[in-house]
Amino acid sequence: MQDNNPDKQHFVLHIHDYVEDEEPTLAEEAPEPKVQDPQNSHSEKSVAEELAAIEASLKESPAFILPERLLINENKDADHRQPLSLETTPPPEEKPEKPEKKSRPPKRVYTIIIDALRQLVASAVILGILFFLLNSSAYIELAKHQWEKLTGQIDNSPLVQLIDTPTTPDQNSVTTLIDTRSPTSLINQLPPLNIEVAPIDNRIIIPRINRNIPIIRTSSQALIDRDWVALESNIQEALQDGVVHYPGTSIPGEDGNVVITGHSSYFPWDPGRFKDVFALLHEVSEGDEIIVYWDQKKYTYEITGRKIVLPSEIEVLHPTSSEQLTLITCTPIGTNSKRLIISGTPKSVENLSTVAR
Repeated sequence: MQDNNPDKQHFVLHIHDYVEDEEPTLAEEAPEPKVQDPQNSHSEKSVAEELAAIEASLKESPAFILPERLLINENKDADHRQPLSLETTPPPEEKPEKPEKKSRPPKRVYTIIIDALRQLVASAVILGILFFLLNSSAYIELAKHQWEKLTGQIDNSPLVQLIDTPTTPDQNSVTTLIDTRSPTSLINQLPPLNIEVAPIDNRIIIPRINRNIPIIRTSSQALIDRDWVALESNIQEALQDGVVHYPGTSIPGEDGNVVITGHSSYFPWDPGRFKDVFALLHEVSEGDEIIVYWDQKKYTYEITGRKIVLPSEIEVLHPTSSEQLTLITCTPIGTNSKRLIISGTPKSVENLSTVAR
């Protein structure tokens, strides 16, 4: 039975045209399909069967490649043919492989040591700066004292005159005044008065370091009650106004241990004016003289020894069989890890109240 579909007939004609004109692209020519004569209207096969046979024969030829021109598109709205585009799925893009992270080789021992040393040095520098800032007043006093020593100004301190000048008048020295009518002449005949005025409070004078400091007394009741917290609080409060006569110890002029303590350095925010009053105490050496004014009397002590002890060595506070002066401060400057002890024995005593009369 003949298929009268015009579209199929037109498609078959086009296929025949391309097959006849196409030259074989491979070495072996594809077998030419046997197509039944279209003039034989009485053929037993239909056009659809012929197309199936052609397709099967083409697939059976392994060396035959269907040219792109055989894939045509019938455009019903135009009289020309357009080749079909082969839509193929593009191959997936290959992602560039990430380079493998190479494991870092282990650091050498000396590199680790160098890094540790750098950190230690940086930490030490920072701590040193902070330490200096907290104790800047004490170190400034130390620098000033060293400068005075280099320039010789320390020897010209007026406090040195208190040691070298006697204050007791010579009873055998008598000056006879000549009676004149001129008051000016009488004044000129008067000898220079060598009278020392005693301070109204108790004081300690250390000419070596050019210090004139008030001595503050505190109550001994906390010591009697063994209230050590209150005792420490009382001493710290008194240190804001000078150096402190340690409660329970002897006073000048009595047999026993006269203990006086003071700050070498303290917190800069403390309101006291005597935070670094004993910062230069380590400059005092054996043979130097120290003066203590107590109850209108002048006591002169000669330094006989110095040592550094731990805070737990409280034997320096114990009573002594004879009169002794003991000065205590913290050392090194800015720390309280140790104590500097300066000791001296009495050299002379002067009753300034008698001299003044």
